[in-house]
Amino acid sequence: MWKKILAVMAMTCAVSVSAQEFSDAQRQEIGKVVSEYLDKHPEVVLEAIKKLEAREQDRHAELVRQYGASYRDDAGTPNKGKAGPKHYIIDFYDYNCGYCKVMEPVLNEALKDPSLGLKLVYVNLPVISKTSAISATVAQAIYNTEKEKFFSFHDKLMRDEADPNSVDALKELAKAEGIDWSKVETEMKSGRPQEKIRADLAVSRKLQVTGTPYLIIDGQEYRGAVQSLSDLKSLLSR
Repeated sequence: MWKKILAVMAMTCAVSVSAQEFSDAQRQEIGKVVSEYLDKHPEVVLEAIKKLEAREQDRHAELVRQYGASYRDDAGTPNKGKAGPKHYIIDFYDYNCGYCKVMEPVLNEALKDPSLGLKLVYVNLPVISKTSAISATVAQAIYNTEKEKFFSFHDKLMRDEADPNSVDALKELAKAEGIDWSKVETEMKSGRPQEKIRADLAVSRKLQVTGTPYLIIDGQEYRGAVQSLSDLKSLLSR
């Protein structure tokens, strides 16, 4: 049997030989030999699946690491904390995400801990509802035009101090924070905030993000909300 298997492998693995060069009888014989072997050794299929899954996991982990590093150094994405961080967290969030809002105080607490040397990067991912795109666009327009006022606006939205699905409510909040709304409107008309959001959504699809919050912590992904500072410190020490 092994001689047959080796013969089949030699025929099927030869790069220069195409399937069309086998006769019908040869193809039938190849199929028969392979089928008989797999019937007797199904563990071969399981082992192949495990190897395939391991390769896919490695590929995904590398993709997470690459995008994490890219966002960490991207000035066009809202961020705060250390310029040369010891640790970094990329937080994919939605202003309509209750779990994101529950986690926000934990992230802010971690940011204040000097021993962590942390940088936080905020990626607005409007996936909870269709209206999530409203607050995402307004927030990105504010960051693009008045970075120093973005987080006061952001923090109040995360504390439910304004309706993230109402342009009027967002406008009032922006004005209360001293933000020039005419600049925000002009920026939104430029299409730049929307382009940034589309790019972030494209990244989320590549990372197979199905909801928020989604975190990249020092190049490794974490799906779901971190419940406490101690839990977060454990993740940072991985």
